[in-house]
Amino acid sequence: MKVMRLVGAMAAASALFALGGCSETVKDIDRTQPNALKKEMFRGEWFFARTVIDVPYEADGTFIGDRQEYFFAEDFPALKIRWRIEEDRLMACRADDVVIGGNSDGRGDELDPQKTESRRLNDLEGDEWRKFPCDHPIASFKIQKHFDIIRDYNASTGEQSNVIRENSDDRPWHERDYVRVDWTDIGLTDLNFSIYAQRDMGWLGLESPYYVQEEANDCRSTNADGTVSYADCDEGFLPPILEDDAFLITNRVTVVPSDGLISCAGGLEWGYTTPCTLSEVGIRYAFMKVPERAPESQYEVLQYPDRKFERFGLW
Repeated sequence: MKVMRLVGAMAAASALFALGGCSETVKDIDRTQPNALKKEMFRGEWFFARTVIDVPYEADGTFIGDRQEYFFAEDFPALKIRWRIEEDRLMACRADDVVIGGNSDGRGDELDPQKTESRRLNDLEGDEWRKFPCDHPIASFKIQKHFDIIRDYNASTGEQSNVIRENSDDRPWHERDYVRVDWTDIGLTDLNFSIYAQRDMGWLGLESPYYVQEEANDCRSTNADGTVSYADCDEGFLPPILEDDAFLITNRVTVVPSDGLISCAGGLEWGYTTPCTLSEVGIRYAFMKVPERAPESQYEVLQYPDRKFERFGLW
């Protein structure tokens, strides 16, 4: 009887060993969606520039090469910004004051004329880090989701599975590592960019905005070294290019008459009118991280308060 039990046990063990030897490793199933951005990339100072890159012949109100400008007569096509992440908005905040020292206490020798202390606190890590004050917002992009990317697990046992997914339940939104942003519209009244200024002043309409996204079988190709090539992409339909220190977004929007046929047809009476043809134009949003330089090689702003002007005059 003991012999029979021993034989049976050995047979069962052999069967289990055979089954284990035939089993295959279960592959991971990635259920994360495109356009996941790590929040860490929005640290430091960035340049932000917008340029019109695609305009049909029949379009009105803009042209290829049209760009944003500082509203206060500063002729530089890129704004210097710092990011501020809120629950529903990704704020692009002007990094300097429009009037240097204009937001300080006005006690003579200004303590923080160019937000030096605010910059320092915004660059710290951990509990000492502070959000950058958004005195002059440049853009307010809509945040679609805050989330972590985790391996799925059984909530009762803690056992992990082979499914990788987005998790927006286990931690508060401000502690999650990833964010998904809708780059379709800057979300603010915009007088710094001609085409948007005309919209906000009622001269023309902008409808059906969207931004170009990655898709299967689009214009991208893979080089021999594994890098992605965009050589075959149309300038006005370039998919997002996302890197740690720079990224490009291509927006599309349709230019329409501000009030329908009244402006485009009725305007013929006085000789000029917005075309009745609807035209889709392309706009490039370009972001580049400001290179870090040693203090001695940085541009130093000359402080010239009123008392110096009164003492020495203009010259």
